[in-house]
Amino acid sequence: MSVAEIRDLILEWALVPGSDAIQPMMVTSNWKKNWRSQSLVIVSCADAEGRISGASDHVVPSIMITRRHNEKVGEYMEYRCVNRAAIDATCLRACKSFFEIGMKKLYSKNTFAFNMCNGYIHTSPPTLLNNGHILRPDPAKPFPLSDPQERQLVDVGISEIKSQIELTSLSGWVYYDPFLRFLHTIGPTKFPLIKTIRFSGTVKLHECQWEVCRGKCDDDLVMCLQLYIPIIQSLLPNLEKIILYASKDVRPDPPAEDDEEDAEEDDGNKDKKEPPTCESRLLALLENEMRTLSTIKSLEVFDIWHNRIELAEPTMRWFKERAARRAHKKLVADLAEQLAGAKIASQA
Repeated sequence: MSVAEIRDLILEWALVPGSDAIQPMMVTSNWKKNWRSQSLVIVSCADAEGRISGASDHVVPSIMITRRHNEKVGEYMEYRCVNRAAIDATCLRACKSFFEIGMKKLYSKNTFAFNMCNGYIHTSPPTLLNNGHILRPDPAKPFPLSDPQERQLVDVGISEIKSQIELTSLSGWVYYDPFLRFLHTIGPTKFPLIKTIRFSGTVKLHECQWEVCRGKCDDDLVMCLQLYIPIIQSLLPNLEKIILYASKDVRPDPPAEDDEEDAEEDDGNKDKKEPPTCESRLLALLENEMRTLSTIKSLEVFDIWHNRIELAEPTMRWFKERAARRAHKKLVADLAEQLAGAKIASQA
């Protein structure tokens, strides 16, 4: 094994927590009721909802130390499990070579996990600036994207992320969104390195009302993905894999009494539009917007119990087949180029 291979193994051991995902927590606040700093959480694949189980998520078993004891009570073996940090980036400070190679492994070998934003004040808290002003921009996302004014706001957000403008000048929907705030933090030099991202959320059917939801609802997964797709197309040129964890809405809007009466009267009307379901909304996203992502080679869609969602199988298969066709086309082109080069060399 060469020195370079040993170095790469050491860096992967220190920077890649196996098959687990990294959930960056970028939004900070110095509010006494909800103080938070930037951190990360290691999310197990078994934890489909991305729940934070505590500080133990940051360490993993490393080695087992054994020691033989021979005392008055008799002879026995002591076993001691030594834990280590799941990600230890201090090795990147060793030298320029370690930094450059390690950064590529840190961003390209890891899966970055993001939950949907919750605009409630306790989950998107304010912060007190040095000048005495309270910073709490509006976390509401621009939607629908079919509206030219809303789409223009998305372009503004993309520009803010690219230029890494000051946090105090960020649009609220960029400032509080975990995925967008992560992109703003790492900067454009890291965008081409990201290969895999994972989103978890609820496909919502209800309109949130304070009397019912009490600020407990995250943003709708489908709406957020529709917003993320143009941002991914613009900022992540080498993204290859997306993993989705979609849960069903537990608070569907109850039908109004008038609607029930109308439904009874129009029972025989075949042209009546069916109300949307979680399945129909997710399927429409997968078969339309998701397929516009040109760099994606693999898509995986699970429910909160880590079971594959059956309605997503055609789209998952579509991405896999497209990747296979492109790989075959590239192979044929490379072989043709090699044959052409060999022919020229033989003639010379």
